[in-house]
Amino acid sequence: MLEYADLGIETFIFSGYPHLQEAYRIDELLFGRLPLENIPVVEL
Repeated sequence: MLEYADLGIETFIFSGYPHLQEAYRIDELLFGRLPLENIPVVEL
C-alpha cells in the first residue's frame, strides 16, 4: 500500500463482494448521480 501511496493514490476500497443491502445503497446513492444519458445502449 505504501508503494501505491507513493504513486499518489490516496483512497483504497477494501471490500469483498457487495451484499444485497449494499447493492441497494449504491443504486440509491451513486447511480442517481451518474451522467448516464450519454452512455450507448447495448442490446444483447
